[in-house]
Amino acid sequence: MDSDLKSHLHVSTTPTGHPVFLVLESNPIIAADIVSILELSCECRVVHVSDVDSLLEAMLSIPRLTAAFLEIGVTELSGSAIEDALLHHRASVVLTRGESLWSEAQERGWYMLVRPFTEQMVKDTLHEMHILG
Repeated sequence: MDSDLKSHLHVSTTPTGHPVFLVLESNPIIAADIVSILELSCECRVVHVSDVDSLLEAMLSIPRLTAAFLEIGVTELSGSAIEDALLHHRASVVLTRGESLWSEAQERGWYMLVRPFTEQMVKDTLHEMHILG
């Protein structure tokens, strides 16, 4: 999303070369599933927050962010401080809510996981983002 569309080939990593993911999910069971899938799919660091207020604060403590899995809709994210911070990080965006605006998300270069999503759907998204080989 260089301004509007992200280059899907950019992958931010930790100094050790591992991807860093941020997960915003209020449901603890869904959050645990996403975190577990990410950690089992690749060596990575995963930061979980359960509310939007904690999201920006968490992003300040993450120097390099690969992708954010967000329980936010397209309308909420568009033009927000969260979107600005994600653009600054050059992070990929994966929305986990707001399926009715899927085409708008795709136009912005964002990915979407339609609920209920499966482990394979998360892995497929990681492949699309060029995080998994």
